[in-house]
Amino acid sequence: MGKKTRQQRKRIDEQFTREVRLHNKINQIKHPNIVILIGYGAWCGERAILTEYIPNRRLLDHLTSLPPNHTRVQIALDVALVLQYLHGMLPPILHSDIKPENIMLGHNNTPKVIDFGCSIEVRGNAAMMRGYTPEYAGPEWQWRLGRIGLPFDVHCLGMVMLELMTGRRAVEPEVDLHLRALVKETPEEALADNDYQVLWAEVHHLIADGMPRHKFVAMMDLIMQCCRNEAEDRPNIDVVVQRLEAILNPW
Repeated sequence: MGKKTRQQRKRIDEQFTREVRLHNKINQIKHPNIVILIGYGAWCGERAILTEYIPNRRLLDHLTSLPPNHTRVQIALDVALVLQYLHGMLPPILHSDIKPENIMLGHNNTPKVIDFGCSIEVRGNAAMMRGYTPEYAGPEWQWRLGRIGLPFDVHCLGMVMLELMTGRRAVEPEVDLHLRALVKETPEEALADNDYQVLWAEVHHLIADGMPRHKFVAMMDLIMQCCRNEAEDRPNIDVVVQRLEAILNPW
């Protein structure tokens, strides 16, 4: 038992050291949508990271209460800009755990991405993953024995955008709602041909009519591309940012 405890402590120490190092690197340029690292240390044998104060408003807790308009698209764009910043570093940094629990909402619903405990530097085309959330993860981690690349973050973002557009969790077993499966099983041509009755009927009523129909369809089209099973088929984060900017402006 003692040996196991030492091993667990070693893993915790390694994760803590890695997170602090990456967060320090990320904070060299203070990105407006990344939580600021203030300090770190150990107290009573426990490691702790001190960040800027953000009111306890997780995106997770506001999926249904956010206005059904450009606010949701702006949040998606801001998070995409964080990934663009991370992926543009040398070497690129993969967050690998983008989800509503790791997105805090500040003043005027400005998102702040938190929790870099699973983040990794990508040297080459892939890196060994250190953590993920199944509902948001791309399937490539399974057949690549845990080695993932930058498209993994794009898939996670796609699932977050799906929840932003619907106001619901991607997987809700208690009500038998599986939006994740719906998006992955609906042919992309259905949107291209304006024949998306099934998808529209499932999700449009989940948000009010504050979002123009063509904007909603454009978002769903982007979401489906981000959530493609093959990592190589997903748009890179630069394309995602461009698409979101085009959807948002003009509104």
